[in-house]
Amino acid sequence: MDRTGIIVVTICAILLGFWYYESVKYDTYVAQQRALSNTNSVVVQSSPTTVSASSSSTPIPGFALSTNAPEKDIT
Repeated sequence: MDRTGIIVVTICAILLGFWYYESVKYDTYVAQQRALSNTNSVVVQSSPTTVSASSSSTPIPGFALSTNAPEKDIT
């Protein structure tokens, strides 16, 4: 392997090490933020309620996508 190849492989190895270090640091930061948001949540205790069959059969509003729409060719 010539000198240029050794330099390129060395730079790639250094960048891989730096990338691993930064990803571990970022993962610990995200884990800390997630733990912090979980501990700061307000605990609300509610009494148990019964759900009737009529209330569970109502549709939940959400995103509706019509699959019957005509196709459009964009050129």
